[in-house]
Amino acid sequence: MDCDDPVRADALAKSLERLNDDRRSATEAAVEFSRRYLTAMYGEELPPLLIIASDEIHAGIAGICASRLVEQYGRPAIVIDMSGEEARASCRSVGDFDLVELLNKVSSHLIKFGGHRAAAGFSAELSNVAELQSLLLSAAAQVSVSRQDHIHIDMDINFEEMTDRMFQYLDLLEPHGVGNPRPVFVTSEATMTGARSMGQNGAHLRASFVQGTETWDAVGWNIGEYSRYNGRKFDLVYSFRRTDPRFRRTALRLRELDVIALRLSDTGI
Repeated sequence: MDCDDPVRADALAKSLERLNDDRRSATEAAVEFSRRYLTAMYGEELPPLLIIASDEIHAGIAGICASRLVEQYGRPAIVIDMSGEEARASCRSVGDFDLVELLNKVSSHLIKFGGHRAAAGFSAELSNVAELQSLLLSAAAQVSVSRQDHIHIDMDINFEEMTDRMFQYLDLLEPHGVGNPRPVFVTSEATMTGARSMGQNGAHLRASFVQGTETWDAVGWNIGEYSRYNGRKFDLVYSFRRTDPRFRRTALRLRELDVIALRLSDTGI
């Protein structure tokens, strides 16, 4: 952006900031909707290919949403925007799952498609989407599916090291997606408190974790069974999520832990 007028430049910068905040808010809402959608559709037994088809997620953020689902569940994901005259989808892969191979197998049911192995997109007739979902799931079984069985950890950190400055640097790494995943941290021997299961059949976990004088709220998807270990110490792997995505640089407690994996510190379970 090039502007010689400082007042106008400031106004333009603030306008862009508001647009970014709105986009971030919409993305967080889309991810939450997708998680509820998957739980309602499949419960705890998720298919090897995740497909979200809804008019609740705009095509402009479908790709980011799909990337977040891949990060969370370790499976390829397709998010289909059903709000227009035709369905528009964004696809994101994981491991050696080839999206182009997948879409070639169902190409007769698509208006057009393109992309590469890790990221692709397509459009289709709205009336064909239900059948297309079934065909995609069947075709996925013929493509080499590789679920992530390992987790790349970026940093071993204690809660007391989580400062405003750290989060300012983390903000500079955004936006996250294919090729730029969210940083993943590990913290050892944090005590779980206030644990409860939530969602259908108690599939998900809501809790707080305490280490020293610091406490962090947390949510964990598809690990609700750990709520019975309330009061125990855990080693936890997590990334961060904003609890109020309207703000780009927020106070610490406007973020929470998005738990990826847990292990009891004293047993290794």
